[in-house]
Amino acid sequence: MKKHILFFNATYIKKISTLETAKNLDLTVSVVGPELPEWSRPFVDHFICANTYEMDETIPVLKEMTEKNPFDGVITFWDRDVVPVAVTAQEFNLKGSPVEAAERARNKWKMRQYLNRAQVPHPKYHMFSNWNELYYASVEMEYPLIIKPVGASASKGVFRITKPEDLYRAYQELLNAAMPENDKMFSFYQNEYLVEEFMNGQEVSIEGVISDGVIHFAGVTEKWTDQYFEEYQHAFPARLSEAMERELFNITSEGIKALGLDHCGFHAEVMITGKGCKIIEINGRLGGDFITTHLVPLAKGIDITRENLLAVLGEKISFEASKTRAA
Repeated sequence: MKKHILFFNATYIKKISTLETAKNLDLTVSVVGPELPEWSRPFVDHFICANTYEMDETIPVLKEMTEKNPFDGVITFWDRDVVPVAVTAQEFNLKGSPVEAAERARNKWKMRQYLNRAQVPHPKYHMFSNWNELYYASVEMEYPLIIKPVGASASKGVFRITKPEDLYRAYQELLNAAMPENDKMFSFYQNEYLVEEFMNGQEVSIEGVISDGVIHFAGVTEKWTDQYFEEYQHAFPARLSEAMERELFNITSEGIKALGLDHCGFHAEVMITGKGCKIIEINGRLGGDFITTHLVPLAKGIDITRENLLAVLGEKISFEASKTRAA
C-alpha cells in the first residue's frame, strides 16, 4: 500500500530535494501550511491550507484529511515546526518525538535544564526576561557573554558582549531584534532569553537520525561563521581525529537521551573547547543549508533525507557509507 507522508510547510527552495526524495520513494505527499510555494507544486499531491502557528486550528483541518487519506508519517525540515510535528504525531498515533522532548529541543532554556540534570557538558547560563534579571545574572559571570532568545534559530538575535559597559546596549538591540514583527519565529517563547558564557573553540555540527531509540550518525560537519554567528561555509566530514569524532558522538548521544528525542532527524551543534566538548544546542530536525541535502550524500553516499523519511514512517533505515570522499 502506498504510504502517505505529511510535511509541515514546504519551507524554502533550498529544501526542494526533500520533496523530490519523498516522490522518489513513491510516497503520497501532503503539505500543511499557510501557503504552498510555486516551486514545490510539482512534488505535492495535496496541499492543506492551515495556520500552522496555531495548532488548535491546524489539528481539526488535518482530521478532515485523514478521514479519506490517513497519514503514515509526519515530518519537518526546519525548527519552527518541530513541536507541531510532535503534536501531530501524538494526535494521529504516528512515529515522532514526545511533545515534551520536542519542546526541550526548541526551547533553549529547557534544553539547558535537561542537559544540566543529565550532567551533559554545556555552557554556563541563566534565563532572564527583563533588564534587572540580566544585570544580576551577568554579575556572576565572566565576559565575553552571549545573549539570545530561547526560541530563535539560524543565529537570529544572538549578541556577543565583551565588556559590562556594552551590556545594556546589547540588551536593547536584542529586544528590538526579537520582535514577531521582524520574524514570526520570535512569536514563540516571547520575553524569554538566555545569557551564556562565550565559548572559545571550534564549532562543529553532528548529523544523524534517531529511529526507535537507536541513534544513527552520518558524521561531523566543519563550519565557518562570521562575527554575527551566521554560518557561511560548511565542509563534510570535518577534519578531526577518530578520537575526537568518538567524543563528539558520545556527548551528542548523551544529549539526545537527556532531551528524549526519537523518530526524527537531528542536528547537534557542539563547541570543541580547551576544556572538552560542550553542547551548544540539539535540534530535532536535520541540518539546514545544504549540509544534509547535498554534502552528506556527496561525501558518504548516505541519503540522510531518505532515511529520515523512512524513520518517521516506521521503516528500517540504513546508514552504511558507500563513499569515502569530502564535500
